[in-house]
Amino acid sequence: MLKKDKEKLTAVIIKGNPERITPKIYKGIYEDLKKFLEKMNIEVSLSESTPYTIPPSANIWIGHSRGVDKLQFAPKETLTIKLGSQDIDSLNHPEEITSFNPQDYDKLTDEQKSKHLVLHPIVVEKIKNKIEKNYPDISKHNTSFNTTKLH
Repeated sequence: MLKKDKEKLTAVIIKGNPERITPKIYKGIYEDLKKFLEKMNIEVSLSESTPYTIPPSANIWIGHSRGVDKLQFAPKETLTIKLGSQDIDSLNHPEEITSFNPQDYDKLTDEQKSKHLVLHPIVVEKIKNKIEKNYPDISKHNTSFNTTKLH
């Protein structure tokens, strides 16, 4: 594992359910997250949440939606961040509905579903704070960032 104070940090973004994810639908949130982390001078890769796989080694694992399930396999020294999940410690869009039964996903409106696909500025700030708490030297980098709204 990389040392906190010497080398460039690495992060893996673990994508959500491969049955629901299409490049057009989810592309924005993963591109926005990747750009944000790169502005923090973090080397970023993407990982599918394919069953029976484990993401590559990195300082930070960020699981989105079903990708959160993979975080249980992170080495103990890896910072894990949950996005778009029903877990109590997940960082979610403030208007995202997470209190539904996953089997009822198709009953949500398109507007309700869209919140799951947007990297909200409040979530960006919370991600930044978690990373800076674990890696204080990272705060020296420019982390100004504008999110895009997806439809």
